[in-house]
Amino acid sequence: MLVIPFRLGAEHFALPATVVQKIIPYVAPRQVSGVAPWFSGVLLLSGQMVPVVDVAMLLVGTKARRELSTRIIIVDCSQLFSGFSQLGLLLEGITSAMDIAVADISTGLNMKATPWFRGSFEHGQSIYQLLDWRGLVVGELSSLMADEGI
Repeated sequence: MLVIPFRLGAEHFALPATVVQKIIPYVAPRQVSGVAPWFSGVLLLSGQMVPVVDVAMLLVGTKARRELSTRIIIVDCSQLFSGFSQLGLLLEGITSAMDIAVADISTGLNMKATPWFRGSFEHGQSIYQLLDWRGLVVGELSSLMADEGI
């Protein structure tokens, strides 16, 4: 299974590569006033408005650092929301992809409080948490769009 590893502070995470449409270098999204702090803003990408979510803000409560390895991962969300078809996930520490064996993923810790958690695996000296972006942002974005009338 090919995954895109990233980090948030000292913690290591990974996103399955199958959900990734494209990875772009960090470009500052156009900010939207009065929205939640985890909503970074919107990008115009190939003629479409793409909302961008700061995953670090959602998971650890601090904004993603703007480093050379900070990227925006574009995922398809056309089946989840009617107002837009793509979503940007702002992530830091993206430098490569890694191939892991599905058998190496431990899924025994799934909890209702962490609907984004899909398991963990060890690689090198680090333990990675496998992330399902839908479990992380769908509820938050749905609430935001309802509050804003989107």
